[in-house]
Amino acid sequence: MKEETVARLRRMLAELEKTEPRRAAEVAYALAQTYRRLGNNELAVQYGRKSLALFDKCRMETEEDCACRFVTLGDIALPDLIHQGVVRERLQPLQV
Repeated sequence: MKEETVARLRRMLAELEKTEPRRAAEVAYALAQTYRRLGNNELAVQYGRKSLALFDKCRMETEEDCACRFVTLGDIALPDLIHQGVVRERLQPLQV
């Protein structure tokens, strides 16, 4: 099941990355958390950094800007509000 979930999330990320960076940032975060749970810290860091880079492309000034677009992705529950600081905090102690 995890392999299917990872493949689906990676496809979603590829589809959203250029057209909807805000939604893609959440998908990248979910991938980072998924890889972290699987024990692959290298890929967790890679996707955590991708999430941060995508969030950097977005306006993140108001609560509405930070409101999560997805409730869950795969088996990852996303926080109600998400931004660069949340990504860094939730992926500790990884160096993202």
